[in-house]
Amino acid sequence: MRRLFGGDPVKLGEVPVKLADVANPPKQLMASGDAISAMVSVLEQRLAELHAYKELSKSTDGSF
Repeated sequence: MRRLFGGDPVKLGEVPVKLADVANPPKQLMASGDAISAMVSVLEQRLAELHAYKELSKSTDGSF
């Protein structure tokens, strides 16, 4: 069987069982250290863009 990721499939299979007992489970779970690193980079870029255009975005607010 060809592996598409470097994680342990047995450990991955245990995660939903563990999450079933969590009072407030995450809406999205990154299932490896590599996935976390990649997502952190993406989110930091999105946050930087959000801050860069914050004033332009707010300029569309109505004055009701």
